Amino acid sequence: MLSPSQYYVLLVTLLQRLPGNPGPAMVAPYVGAELTLEMPVVQSVRDAARWILDQVLAQPQPRLLIRLIRMVDDGDVRMASLVEVAESLDADPARWRSTTPTGEVDWSPLGDPLQVRDGRPFVDRNGFRGLIPRVGSPESPPCTVVLGDSGHGKTYLYEFLKQLADQWGQDTLRVAYSACPSSNPSELDAEMIAFDLAPDLRTDFSKKPRRHEDPHRYARNLVHWICDATPAGPLPSLVILDGFDHRSLGDDVHTFIEGLIESVQTDPDVTARLRVLLLGYDVGRLESRGLELTSSVLEWVDEGAIAQWFRKRYPNEPEYRYNDTAAQIHEMLPEEGSLRMRNLCSLVRMIARQGFEGA
Repeated sequence: MLSPSQYYVLLVTLLQRLPGNPGPAMVAPYVGAELTLEMPVVQSVRDAARWILDQVLAQPQPRLLIRLIRMVDDGDVRMASLVEVAESLDADPARWRSTTPTGEVDWSPLGDPLQVRDGRPFVDRNGFRGLIPRVGSPESPPCTVVLGDSGHGKTYLYEFLKQLADQWGQDTLRVAYSACPSSNPSELDAEMIAFDLAPDLRTDFSKKPRRHEDPHRYARNLVHWICDATPAGPLPSLVILDGFDHRSLGDDVHTFIEGLIESVQTDPDVTARLRVLLLGYDVGRLESRGLELTSSVLEWVDEGAIAQWFRKRYPNEPEYRYNDTAAQIHEMLPEEGSLRMRNLCSLVRMIARQGFEGA
């Protein structure tokens, strides 16, 4: 919505209003108390200002941007075009985002975000991102199972998809998520999963089926509810199920998951509205039930992928800087283990701030 020059003017003007070490209480007037709960620890006033702008511009409605412009407007001539933006959006909020493609949004993988909402980097996963439905080309597999060892970043994909939905507009791409609990997974049932998914899918709660004494019958009824009472959007909504390959899960949970996949694959109306993304699952179990799936094996994040992230995030730097930075990070990473992606994100974020933004 904003041009690069307008973004810069708003950033500089906001910087003049923030204290030296802004915390959530100082930021709340600009983004609201609820969003400050997601605020990361920032190292500088500039980081705080950028976080505020990123949150404001990621909202599905223009209210926060309008308020921010009016709060920081000092009458300077540089603010004139931003005031016009605020007045235009106030008069016609529909101009903020459209459910049809415009020249302001890059719907291709090249335009995908390089960071998630809390500022952590999303180092490229080309194979996975090619399976996401997009405006102009909504075709994508009805069911995708993401495979990868612990620490390869399966759960982190959800954070990326949330950021992508914010970037496109949540009216364009809806992302619903349910995760298998690490403790007492046997206590999870199909209803809990359906209740996790329904709010973000905007499923009509008034049509929820009554409980049934047969848990498998109830699980199937819940599948029909999710499939039939979820409204269509410009793109199929993504149902993300994380970690449901646990051996202790009840059979009704699998009845729900597999029934949902079957409906998405066999009912054209449901196919137009939903996609299922499994972050880990027993592929053999699905295949034995005649369900089709697309497997996505997460690529190993190597030195070349790290260099490419810096190349995209900070263009026009000397090539040696990208390669040297990637080599430095790669040397500090553990070769394997469940903390590898966590370490990668921390290292990329720290070196990006100190080596590129700090410069």
